[in-house]
Amino acid sequence: EDGLRGVEKFSAMLFARDDRVRRVARLLGSSKPIFLTVDRPPEVSDHEYEQRKQTKLLLLCNRSMASCVGRGMLTLGTCDPLLAEALPIPKVCLAGRVPPTNAIMKLDP
Repeated sequence: EDGLRGVEKFSAMLFARDDRVRRVARLLGSSKPIFLTVDRPPEVSDHEYEQRKQTKLLLLCNRSMASCVGRGMLTLGTCDPLLAEALPIPKVCLAGRVPPTNAIMKLDP
């Protein structure tokens, strides 16, 4: 859950034929692994191919972390926090899903 379902449902009730909020929520969602595609030329070794995947995953994770600001702007004012309770903070997934096996790949430290 990335905290955008309530905004989507509320928007769908008010504007049934307008799906812009749903599209924005899809773009700003960061709770699922990123789909990672990296071309592999025949002359590239296995080690270099893994490095290319890690580099692309790092770039996509940076973009995913930047989307948190946009998600905060979209959901601003949608929750009424109590002073004694912690705010719900959605998870940010920093992993990638690599085709064709859909294996989950995490960033190397």
